[in-house]
Amino acid sequence: MCIKFSPGKAYVRGYDIEKTGIEVVDVPKTRTTQSISNVNVPFEMGNLVRINNITGAPKLKASVEFYNQRKQSATAGTGNKIGDARVYSFNLTDAAYTGDSTNWDLYLYDIQTYTILTLNSTLTTLYAPAFIEGKSSGASGYLVSNVSNSSELILYQVSGSFISNEQLKSNGEDLDRVVSSLTDYNLSDVHQIIANETTGIGTFTSDPLLSLQTLLSPFGTQFSISSGGVVKSGQENFYVGIKVGDVVSYTKQGDVVPTYNKVSAINTSGKTITITPTTSVSGICSGSLPASDISVNDFKKVSLEILNNQNAFLYSKLSDSNVSTVDLAGSEIIIRKSYQIPSSSFSSGSYSQILETDPNLTLLPFDEEDYNLVFANGDIESLTSSQVSVSGRTITLVGLSQNGAATLTATLKKNRLKPRKKIFNRAEVLNIVRSSNTSSGVGTTSLGDGLTYSSIHLYMEFRSRIKIII
Repeated sequence: MCIKFSPGKAYVRGYDIEKTGIEVVDVPKTRTTQSISNVNVPFEMGNLVRINNITGAPKLKASVEFYNQRKQSATAGTGNKIGDARVYSFNLTDAAYTGDSTNWDLYLYDIQTYTILTLNSTLTTLYAPAFIEGKSSGASGYLVSNVSNSSELILYQVSGSFISNEQLKSNGEDLDRVVSSLTDYNLSDVHQIIANETTGIGTFTSDPLLSLQTLLSPFGTQFSISSGGVVKSGQENFYVGIKVGDVVSYTKQGDVVPTYNKVSAINTSGKTITITPTTSVSGICSGSLPASDISVNDFKKVSLEILNNQNAFLYSKLSDSNVSTVDLAGSEIIIRKSYQIPSSSFSSGSYSQILETDPNLTLLPFDEEDYNLVFANGDIESLTSSQVSVSGRTITLVGLSQNGAATLTATLKKNRLKPRKKIFNRAEVLNIVRSSNTSSGVGTTSLGDGLTYSSIHLYMEFRSRIKIII
């Protein structure tokens, strides 16, 4: 291998060096490799959200819903649904289950938060997943659900930012409506995560751990909080950066847990905010307002936090660079799976079953973080090493508190991995022959676009994109 250097001047090791002609230098090419065996490659699939105060368990690979108020019921979401995601993994964080204050790790993917557009007049009918665009902002998104006699559009997969008073298009055609107001939700607005499953698993509800703290004024600032929930501060603009619906935290004198209250109003002229109670959870928070006027210096906004932003990718970096080849023969991967267990499979608080038929799968030895059992009524069994024994693909549980239907989450090791090739096609040919426009066709009496009208069609907007609608 050769490297060609052009003429020029440079300083090399303190000397002024000038080359007047082109110079070619031979460079030895790396031709040897070194084998490294038994390399551990850490991999995390999904965004890690820590939760507590749970009832039930989510089904792996199924959807969960986001709500904008903290949990009040074990069977339903509180407030408005503001997004959704899918569950990759669910397990205890670092200790056995002891109660509502126990932390769990929930790994999510396909995360979507909604944007809600309020229109200037009611729409009679609009079917999901209509493609909605802002004519001024260029923002776009897809309709979450059908609209019937409503002035509210709920969108997901939103790109860009809609603006007030802009006109809209639906599937490329003018909607004849204007955005009068909008709410753009994000993960900081998520205060409850739920899943309603009808097959064996029951309802899952939980509160996210509000570990992301945002100071509203310089550290040490004094805040006065009345028994009616009115908050004042000597720092006049402390309410900047907070909005109605946010959760704030402070500590009452004598309490060992923080108080969580919800912002219900912001008075910019009076330079105050009003807060209201939330639900108290043992070992986590108090939800009540102070019994009398108090002063605190730890008043702040708290919200959900994604704990693995640096690792939540669909790939994992190898510890070594300049890798020639990777041989997966003999490699292993650790996975989690959930199993629906009918009540008939339990006998006197015991359960024994071969979970897998695949000989390449083996159950890992018991650890509190790797196995959990949640009954359909929402009760969580606090499993211990004396209750669980594993052998190959068989698990045995004894001394259980009840015999009802349940969901078992187990951790397995899979060997004899097979590599798969992903081929990227840069371009493909797609014939578009149908349109949603009744004026499409060929000839002087039509649009002359060469398309045929059909209620089952490929919709094409020539300026921007192609979208399949069925």
